[in-house]
Amino acid sequence: MCNALDLQSFHLFNPASPHDSSALLEPYAKGSIRPIVLEEGLMLCHFDLQPKERLCFCNEFEQPLLMFATFSQGGIAYEHRDFHLHHTFHTHRLYSVLLNRENGRSYYEKERTTRSFNLILSPSFLRQSLGDEAHPLSHLLEKLEQKPLFEILSESPLGQKSLMRIETLSHLDPLDPVSLFRLKSNVYELLHEWLSPLCKRHDTAQTLPEIERFYTRKVAEYIHEHLLEPLSLEGLCRIAKTNATKLQRNFKSLFRQSLFNYICAHRLAHARELLEQGEMSINEVAKAVGYAHQSNFSTAFTKHFGYPPKSVLKHKMVYM
Repeated sequence: MCNALDLQSFHLFNPASPHDSSALLEPYAKGSIRPIVLEEGLMLCHFDLQPKERLCFCNEFEQPLLMFATFSQGGIAYEHRDFHLHHTFHTHRLYSVLLNRENGRSYYEKERTTRSFNLILSPSFLRQSLGDEAHPLSHLLEKLEQKPLFEILSESPLGQKSLMRIETLSHLDPLDPVSLFRLKSNVYELLHEWLSPLCKRHDTAQTLPEIERFYTRKVAEYIHEHLLEPLSLEGLCRIAKTNATKLQRNFKSLFRQSLFNYICAHRLAHARELLEQGEMSINEVAKAVGYAHQSNFSTAFTKHFGYPPKSVLKHKMVYM
């Protein structure tokens, strides 16, 4: 069973027409959808959902925008019906998306809590912010004039600082003037952090042919589908239809981290989810994600997240 909702009914792009998202969601999911307009052309949208059954959000509009999407918990399967694009959005990843036509379906799994933050920028906001037409980000405005367009510009691991800022955003009240100052401050810090790599990626992204980007993304999808299984470089090369040197170079160019670090980061993120559930010991979790020794797992976990796994298990805390 899969329930379907039209996202347009939530009037996310029309702050003058507020709706109680909880009331609209109640038959289908616990939680809320909260849009916050920070200034003209800049909006933050927070999704906090736990569907009663599998839930599909249908979203169709024609509006140019740049969006940064990240999931602090859970994730979704997405398809764009015009471009026959299928993509999975995972926990603790940052996705930058450029589009002027949306005709998508986002699938949320039954009883799985999903928290996401979408930072949305309009062309007018970008144009006003950049000022100089020669700015490295001006190519984004040029792309938005190509219709139709839907492009995932980049996918990268979400840094610990970004995770902390996003967690702070979820607790701030935009109706309180003082909280609003802090909310905007955090958003501008995130904008600086997330826009900067797009400036550097402009030249390098053009050098990676579309066919190579396609097969490199297929490797990433395969990794997520078989995350807890043994993964060999030789097997991943067969999926990418290339050799090991080229795959590793393309992977680092596209995802801004090595193939090995990408796999480790996602296994550790899965380990944290298991620990947060509080049903397995640290040793059991370590073995589940491929570590033969608990000490090696604890060292890797602490280095990656900045706190030891025992703190998650002891307090059963959901950090994000």
